[in-house]
Amino acid sequence: MPDAPPGQDEERPLPPVAIPFPLSGNDDRSTEPAPSAAVTAPRETQLLPVVGFDFEAVPEIGEDGQPGERQEARMTTPGTTLLKCSTCFMKDKCPAAEPGSSCKYNIPVQIRTPAQLNAVQDALVEMQTQRVLLMRMIEQVEGGYADPNLTTEMNRLWKMLQDRSTGKDTFKLTVEAGGQSASAGMISRIFGEQAGQRLAELEAPRDTQSVIAEVIEAEVIEP
Repeated sequence: MPDAPPGQDEERPLPPVAIPFPLSGNDDRSTEPAPSAAVTAPRETQLLPVVGFDFEAVPEIGEDGQPGERQEARMTTPGTTLLKCSTCFMKDKCPAAEPGSSCKYNIPVQIRTPAQLNAVQDALVEMQTQRVLLMRMIEQVEGGYADPNLTTEMNRLWKMLQDRSTGKDTFKLTVEAGGQSASAGMISRIFGEQAGQRLAELEAPRDTQSVIAEVIEAEVIEP
C-alpha cells in the first residue's frame, strides 16, 4: 500500500465561529448604560391615571385625649382612560374612532351607598336579561335547536335573580346540639327561658293511643 501524503491525516484546528449580535438591540452597543448604572435624573412621580383618591375626615381621639379628626384616603375609580383609537382593538368597528385621538367614552362609576349598590345590581340583572332574550331570538332564527350557550346564560340569570336582595331584613341562625334537652338549653341561653320551654313543648296535646299507633306496628296472629 503506498504511503499517504505527509500531513493528510493530521488534525487541523477548526475555523473561528462568528456569533452574531441578538436581533433586538442597537448596532452601537457601546452607548448603552451598564445594567448596574444608577438613575442620575429622577423624575417627579404622579398617580396612575386609572385610580383616584378622595379624602374624608375621620373622627379620632388625639394624643392629648381630646377629640379630633384625621384625613383618611378613599380610593375611587376615575372616568379617564389611556385608550387610544390608533391602538384600540375596536378601532375598525367603533363608531367614534378617530386615528390619533384618545377614547371618546368614559365610564364614571361610583358605588358608595346601599342605594348605589342596588342600582348596579339592578343594571347587571337587566343587562343579563337582555342577553338571554337576544340569544333566545337568535336560537329561533337559527332553526330552534337548543343552544347550550343560551342554557348557560339562563342559569346564570336565574342565579343572579336568586342572589338579588329582596330588600327584607333576614336573620339566619344555625345551632348544633345533641338531643332535645341540649337544644332547648341552647335556645334558652340565646333567646330566653320561655323560648326554650316552647321548643320542648308539643304543638298540640296528643293522646296515648295515637302515639302508640304511629310508633308501634303490630301484627295480630290468630291462634
